[in-house]
Amino acid sequence: MRTAVEEGYYDTARTCSLTELAGEVGIAKSTCSETLHRAEETVIKQFIEDLPTPIESDTRITAPE
Repeated sequence: MRTAVEEGYYDTARTCSLTELAGEVGIAKSTCSETLHRAEETVIKQFIEDLPTPIESDTRITAPE
């Protein structure tokens, strides 16, 4: 994932294709795709776990109006 970020794979618009990224790291395109998908799954699931639950969100302290 670090190489994907450094090479611009996650930029909008992408500056590096999956084919180019796979070539950069020396693996097959399909392997690169699967590896990124698994890493993305891990990152997204961890992000979601770290979000407050709706109940926690409702009990946040807010400034008086």
